[in-house]
Amino acid sequence: MLAEFNNANIEAAPANSRINASLLWKVGAALAVLVVLWLVRDPALQFVALIKDRDSLARQVQAYGAWGPALLGGLIALQVTVAVLPGHILMLAGGYLYGAVGGFFITWISTVAASQLNYHLARSAGRQVVYRLASARMVERWETLARGKGFTFFLLMFALPIFPSDLMTYVAGFTDISPRRYLAANLLGHLPCAITASLVGAYGLSFTPQAWAAVAAALTAAALAWRRFGTRLTGLSLRQMLSF
Repeated sequence: MLAEFNNANIEAAPANSRINASLLWKVGAALAVLVVLWLVRDPALQFVALIKDRDSLARQVQAYGAWGPALLGGLIALQVTVAVLPGHILMLAGGYLYGAVGGFFITWISTVAASQLNYHLARSAGRQVVYRLASARMVERWETLARGKGFTFFLLMFALPIFPSDLMTYVAGFTDISPRRYLAANLLGHLPCAITASLVGAYGLSFTPQAWAAVAAALTAAALAWRRFGTRLTGLSLRQMLSF
C-alpha cells in the first residue's frame, strides 16, 4: 500500500511541475503585456483620440490621394490571399474612412479580385503553392465537403460570415465548378459582407439601439433560413458545416 502511494506521488510530481510551469508562463506573459501597455499608453491614447475624430483621420488619409484607397484595397486583397489573416477590421476601416459607398467598392472589388486570383492560382499552381498560403488540413477537409457542389454552395460559403470564405476560394479551384459559375458566386456572394462591413464602418458608432436590434434580428433570420433551406441547397446541415 505504501509503495503504491509513493509511486502515485512520483507520477504526480511531473504533472504538477508542468502545471506550475504553465501557470508561471501565463502569469509572466500577462505581466509582460501589462508592462508593454503601460509603456505605450501615451501613443495608444493619442491613437484612440485620432480614431474618434473621424473627420480629422479621414483628412489625413485622403491627403494621400488615390494611394489611400489603393493601399487599403491591397491590404484587403492580401488578407484574402493569405487565408489566415483576419480582414474584417480592414473592411470596417473602408466604410469608416471613405463612407458607405466608397468603402463598399474598395472592399467588394479587392475581395472579388483576390478571390479570382486564388481560384486560378489553385488551378494553375497546384497544392504545393496553396498549402504555403493556407492550412493544408483545412483545405482538404473543406474540399471533401465541397466535392460535387456548385454555384449555390459557394455562393452561401461567401455570403455567410460563419464560413471560411477566404479558404473556400482555394478549395473552389480544386473542385469541378466552372470559372463562369465561380465568378458569379464570387461576385454575388461577397456582396452581403461588403455592404454590411461598409455600413457598420460608416455608421456603426452612431447606430441606435433599434438599428443594432435590427442587425441582430437579420442574423437570427439568416440562421433560421439556413436551418430550413440550407441543407436542401447544399446537402449539409449547419452542424456539419460548423464541425469543420
